[in-house]
Amino acid sequence: MSVAGEIVTENYVEEYGIPDYVNSDVIYINDVAHKAFEAYTGDKIPEPGKWPDNDPIIWPERNHKDGVYRVPIPIPAPIIETSNTDTGTVVIKWGSAVEEFERILSEYISGPLAKFNVYRADYKMGPWKLLQSVDVGSVEMDGNYKFIDSDKNFYVEESKYYAVTSVDEYGNESGKTNLTFHKKAIGSVVQMNKVYVVPNPFVIESGFEGIGAERMLGIYGLPAKCTIYIYSFAGQKLWTIEHDEPVYSNNWEQITRNNQDLATGVYFFVVVTPQGDKYTGKFMVIK
Repeated sequence: MSVAGEIVTENYVEEYGIPDYVNSDVIYINDVAHKAFEAYTGDKIPEPGKWPDNDPIIWPERNHKDGVYRVPIPIPAPIIETSNTDTGTVVIKWGSAVEEFERILSEYISGPLAKFNVYRADYKMGPWKLLQSVDVGSVEMDGNYKFIDSDKNFYVEESKYYAVTSVDEYGNESGKTNLTFHKKAIGSVVQMNKVYVVPNPFVIESGFEGIGAERMLGIYGLPAKCTIYIYSFAGQKLWTIEHDEPVYSNNWEQITRNNQDLATGVYFFVVVTPQGDKYTGKFMVIK
């Protein structure tokens, strides 16, 4: 490996090892050749220097007796879903569909399913951290598997990657074929109670970080689906926000429907749900 023309190491694998996303015994070209021989003949390839005398390396007639050699494979990884909760945790859920491979494709798999491994990483390529193993059969009342990531060092607005692998009773593990990107947020409330505008009062800048965020207002305590109306003190409707995602908040940059910035004053907001629940509040802007 080299950086800017300078050789950093000539033996990367020996010094740093195989990346943790490589979970197969077939890594090197020599390994591929051995597996190809095994797949074609059904026999393990002899080690160098151990071929019997006068034995040809391979004849077409020496193929597997069934004509095809099946290399056992681990049970595939399940399909996963991630979601935020109103308590600031992340829920990873998956079904039991992969358990059917043991029943209908027993001749192909490397062994009976034993557990699932739940992983998390900062980047798609890893390194991956094993969070927990979940034994097969440990399903919730709804028939799904669930793991709750309550790591307090994983903050709201940060992003991570999750993956869940299938592991058989011999330790053979599937690939991380279900990599899922997740941005952490506070989940929506089940029942709307009090809704907040932050900061209130707004004075010069919001305190939020990011481009254009200096005049941002955050509206918190929202259900998954609702409509937010913003009014002036005189009752003129300035803006409408259609909130339709399972998160706790929505942001507004203080721009009216006439593309004008809010002036100093008192403003009202009304939040209405499809079920008819309604909350009214007010906030102040000082510039």
